[in-house]
Amino acid sequence: MPIPSPRLSLQRGLRRLAEAFRPPSGPLDLGALVRVSLGTALSVLLAGGLIAASGLPEVAGFMLIAPFGASALLVVGVPNSPLAQPWPLLVGNGGSALVGVLAAMWLPSDLLAAAVALGGAVAFMHAARALHPPAGGVALLPVLSPDIVTDLGLRFALMPVISDALVLLVFGMVWHRLTGRVYPFRQPHETAPAAQRFSPSDLAAILSRLRLDSNIGVADFARLLAAADEVARADARTEGLTCADAAHRSLPPLSPDTPLVEARQRMLDSRAYSLAVIDGAGHLVGVLSQSDLLRAGPDRHDGPVGALMTCRPVSLPARAPLRKALSVLAEGGWRAIPLTDDEGRLVAMLTRADLIDILAHHPGGTSPLQPRSASGIAEP
Repeated sequence: MPIPSPRLSLQRGLRRLAEAFRPPSGPLDLGALVRVSLGTALSVLLAGGLIAASGLPEVAGFMLIAPFGASALLVVGVPNSPLAQPWPLLVGNGGSALVGVLAAMWLPSDLLAAAVALGGAVAFMHAARALHPPAGGVALLPVLSPDIVTDLGLRFALMPVISDALVLLVFGMVWHRLTGRVYPFRQPHETAPAAQRFSPSDLAAILSRLRLDSNIGVADFARLLAAADEVARADARTEGLTCADAAHRSLPPLSPDTPLVEARQRMLDSRAYSLAVIDGAGHLVGVLSQSDLLRAGPDRHDGPVGALMTCRPVSLPARAPLRKALSVLAEGGWRAIPLTDDEGRLVAMLTRADLIDILAHHPGGTSPLQPRSASGIAEP
């Protein structure tokens, strides 16, 4: 086996180093961007306003402590993290504040006090099972701002630290309920069906052994395993089938210049919920659905399809495994998926009715499904 040259080894090492600094893969979730940005901003306004209304005298500019921003990002941005749950939020912040004040009171050197405050806070949080990273900043505040110790002393842990945390806790529970998420995170007994192969204690032991128990909860780990099992079952059930195998209905495509009146009539004639929109070369440019027509209102009968269609719709390659379509149609809220070739040209529209049809002719069981012809008869 040839030994790589030092130059080649260096290039590989630099390439791996560069890859480590790349952002996570996947598209930007604009919904999460708006939800987290708006939620953290509102939490700061709420906590700051309540502290100001309480009449607490301002201490060295710390009406609203800086680590609150980091806590807000955890609670609002990653509510499933064990680090963001109520116990570490309250106990981790409150205990670290006490450790920081005591270190500032008892140690003459600021540098030594800062080191002891941070190290002691981390030790306390680990012992109390209340690890909360922003609390490290809370522990340093009394050392870096002596006015806190002079004016508030140990009361600093109660106001504003724990009071901020309580406001953030209540805000997080309300905010995530309004935005369709779960906070505090699920407990193991709440997702027992998702862990049929493992008990909660087994899952906890696995997370502990892999040193992931601070990053993911037992119940969410069970949900991940259940989702993986569903993918495996879908793979076994649809083994060898592509999206094109299931799309046996022929739905007439539209062009961006097709009048809306004609598009409505085509939907009625084909009993279709949505139709693909293609350009002159057959490339997919959009999808026109019944929802698009309803949003336009009953008075808008003229104009072209291009004015109402959904641009850049979710699509799949015609050769993609059928399980990918199952996932998109089940979770993405779509009733039909355009299928394209390697050049982006429309091949067919795969609808929920197509999937229901292929499943209806092979109910139950775990054996692979068979492709169906356009006439609806299983091919040999």
